[in-house]
Parts: sequence; structure tokens; C-alpha cells
Amino acid sequence: MAAKEEKRGGATEEEKSKTEIVQAEVARMKQLPPNSAYATHRLRVLDKMQQLLSKARTQAETDELEILFANMSF
Repeated sequence: MAAKEEKRGGATEEEKSKTEIVQAEVARMKQLPPNSAYATHRLRVLDKMQQLLSKARTQAETDELEILFANMSF
């Protein structure tokens, strides 16, 4: 368990920044019409990103999160 705490402690500022970016984008998407396919899909992706940011991740999950950030344009 100590390894997970070290990992999370090492990138807290970066993770806070990413979390803020995702939260801002969620707020922006919620301003779009609720039946918008674009907004619905993007909110699903943003929800997945929030889930990954909020927990200690495996390397595969960390890689998935990086891919999601790389494919999203903020």
C-alpha cells in the first residue's frame, strides 16, 4: 500500500491540474443541449477520466488516462 501512496503523492500538482481541466470541461459540456450526441459521448469520456484520476491506478490505467488526455482537445 505504501507504493500506491508514494505514487499518488508524487504527482499531486499534476493530478490536481488535470482534475481541474476535466471538471471545467464537464461544466462546459453540461451547458450544451442534453440530447446532443457530442456532449453525451464527451461526458462519458470525461466521467471515465474522473474515475481514473480519483483512485490509485495500475500502470495500464495510467496509460489509458494518458491516451484519453492525448485524444481530447481542451
